[in-house]
Amino acid sequence: MSIGDSLSELLNEKALQLVELDGKSITQLLGVYCNNSIVSLSIIPYIALYCRSAQDFLGEKIMNDEVDEKISDIRNGLKLYSGRYSKGVREVLRSDKHQDEIFRNRLRFSFMKNWNIHYNLGVFFDERNCIIGNSQQLNYFLNVPTVNLTIQQEIAFEMGEMLAENLANTLTAVSNMDIIQLWEKKGNVSVRLGYQDINTNRRNSFFAKTNKKEVNLLILHILSTINCVEHLFSKGVSCDDQWFMRIEYIVAHYAWQGLRKIKQHFDSSNSNLFSDDVSILLENGKKLFPSNFRNCMMHYDLCYDGVPAISKEYYNEKLKFFGLVESCFDGKSSSCFFDELRLYIQELETYLMSWFHVDPQKIKWDLLNISRYMNRKCRRRGTQYD
Repeated sequence: MSIGDSLSELLNEKALQLVELDGKSITQLLGVYCNNSIVSLSIIPYIALYCRSAQDFLGEKIMNDEVDEKISDIRNGLKLYSGRYSKGVREVLRSDKHQDEIFRNRLRFSFMKNWNIHYNLGVFFDERNCIIGNSQQLNYFLNVPTVNLTIQQEIAFEMGEMLAENLANTLTAVSNMDIIQLWEKKGNVSVRLGYQDINTNRRNSFFAKTNKKEVNLLILHILSTINCVEHLFSKGVSCDDQWFMRIEYIVAHYAWQGLRKIKQHFDSSNSNLFSDDVSILLENGKKLFPSNFRNCMMHYDLCYDGVPAISKEYYNEKLKFFGLVESCFDGKSSSCFFDELRLYIQELETYLMSWFHVDPQKIKWDLLNISRYMNRKCRRRGTQYD
C-alpha cells in the first residue's frame, strides 16, 4: 500500500468523524433553541444540507426517495442566490406572490383586496437591530404550496419532524451516541427578536437604494442568510465548532457569489446601482473561495478521485479539519484563515445593510413563536384569521 493510499484511508476515517461531530453540533443547536420557532425554522436548510451531504459521503440510503427529494429541494434553497440571476429573481418573486396571496385573501372585505393595505413580508431583527431573517425566505425554504395558513403550519411541523428523524438516523449510522443524550446536555439560549411588517407592492422607506422589488428581496435574503448564522447560530454553538465554521464558509461563499451575479446583471445593462467599492469588495473575496477548499467544505469527502485534499506535510489530527486549511492555503493556519473570513463577512454585512433603512421605532419586539406572529399579522389591517 502506497503512502497516498494509506493517507486516503486515514482521511476517510477523519471525514466520518466530521459527519459525527457536525450532527452532534446541529442537535445541540436545536436543543438550545427548542423554544424559539423562528430560529428552529431557520436551521431547517442546514439540517437538510447535513443529511444529504452525509448520505452522499456514506454511500448508504438513509432516506427514502420522497424524503430525499424534499431534503434536496430545501438544501438547494441555500444556493439559490449563487445561480443564474434570472432564476433567483423568478424564485423570490414566486415566494413574494405566494405570501401576498395568503394575506391579501385574508382581508375581511373583498373590495379591499386591491388596496394593498395588507402586509406580505415580515423582516426579523435581533436586539442590535440587525436583520437576521424574513418571512418570505422561510416560506421559500419550506416550499409549502398551499395558501391556507393553518395547513402551512401543519406541513412545516411535519417537515421539522421528518428532518429531525433523518438527523437522528444519520447520527445513528455514524455514532453510538443516542440523540436523546445530546438533548439532555442542552442549555437554553434566550434571544430578543423583533419584526417589522411591510407590503412589498408599495414604495417603502425600508428599501434605501432602489424601488426594484426583485433586487431588494434578493439582497434581503442574502443578508438574512449571513446574519442568521453570525448573530443567532453563534449564540448556540461555539465559534470554534467545526460545523459552525463550515456553514459560515458556505453562507459567505453563497453571499459572495450571489452578489457577483446581481452586480454582473446590472453592469451588463449599464446601470450605476453598484459602485466601484462593490467591485473591490467582490475582488477581495475571491482569494477566500478556491475550488479545492470549497468542495471539501460543501461536502464531507477529503479525497477526490483518490487524491487527498490534505497533504501529508500538513496533516495533523489536532488541527481544525485535520490540516485542510493549511493544505489549501499554503500553510496558513485555520485560526488565521477564519479570522480573515469573519472580517470579510462583516464587510459583506455592512454593505448589504446599506440597502435598508432600519428605523428602530418601527420594530415590534418579543418575537418568539412563528404561529403567534402569523396570527397577529393576520389580525392587523382589517384581516381575519380562520
